[in-house]
Amino acid sequence: MNIVVFLMIFMIPGYLAAENNEESGTEAVAEAQTRFIDNADGTVLDKNTSKLWMKTANLPHHPMSWEAAKKFIQEMNDGERPNFGYTNWRIPTANEFELLLDTANMYPAMPKEHPFTDIENSFYWTSNTGEDITEYVVIIDMAYGSKVMDYVSSCNYRYLWPVRSNESAHTTASGTAFTQGQNDYGQLGDGTTVDRAKFHPVKELSNVIRVSAGSEHI
Repeated sequence: MNIVVFLMIFMIPGYLAAENNEESGTEAVAEAQTRFIDNADGTVLDKNTSKLWMKTANLPHHPMSWEAAKKFIQEMNDGERPNFGYTNWRIPTANEFELLLDTANMYPAMPKEHPFTDIENSFYWTSNTGEDITEYVVIIDMAYGSKVMDYVSSCNYRYLWPVRSNESAHTTASGTAFTQGQNDYGQLGDGTTVDRAKFHPVKELSNVIRVSAGSEHI
């Protein structure tokens, strides 16, 4: 009798752990299936962040230099490349990538049962830049979800995964619209086309909205 009890004590925890892991995996799959909306037009909406991503994570079909990636985005927004009806695509920030990823998984570090295709287990460009000895760009390793600094060079080729903001407009009572963060080219509504790193007021408007064009985080 004592032997039987002893075996049961040591067998039950393992059984429960396996059962819990199975339940966790099922919950993660269910969450991913409700989190992402495949619009069936080449885009996928992440409801957690209101960001619209390309369904294919490798639209150019090959890695490219930093300058080529920026040019590719510009050509998308100019209608020279497929843009799926939108003209405000941009290179994602590092923070946007981190909010998309699930580092509990690897190859790629994405939520289970995500709807995306063509994800490369390699490095992707972000829009986060800086300058040390020379200009650098933060890149994301999609295999593990890690973030590293990459010096800009025509010899460095990374993958590009365009994103755009898909936030609803919010009315305000102040008569002022604001745009926040970087990557807000031409979206201020006051005729400017420059990029701004801080909140910028556009005053004396009749129907005012708060324009969110992305934010900059490292």
